[in-house]
Amino acid sequence: TTLFRSGLVALASPASRVAGRARFALASMGDRRTQAWVEQDLAAADAGDRLQAVTTLAAMGVAARGAPVLADVDASVRVRAACTMLIAARRD
Repeated sequence: TTLFRSGLVALASPASRVAGRARFALASMGDRRTQAWVEQDLAAADAGDRLQAVTTLAAMGVAARGAPVLADVDASVRVRAACTMLIAARRD
């Protein structure tokens, strides 16, 4: 399992094309080593990357860290992020 996680951390690096998915996988396993990278993605140019960041933060148990996206210029990003954060709060 340690080797598998180490491989995922390598895939989660900012230069990786599958970084968002690797970060979510780590978050789903309770691993928060990539949280700083995820929080940087909250300001990504791509709306999908911003939403992925909020979803990953919710999986990490720190959904409130995604709050900056609640002021996103894209209304659909704001709504989906708010729903994700609300659902995460109800699970806690």
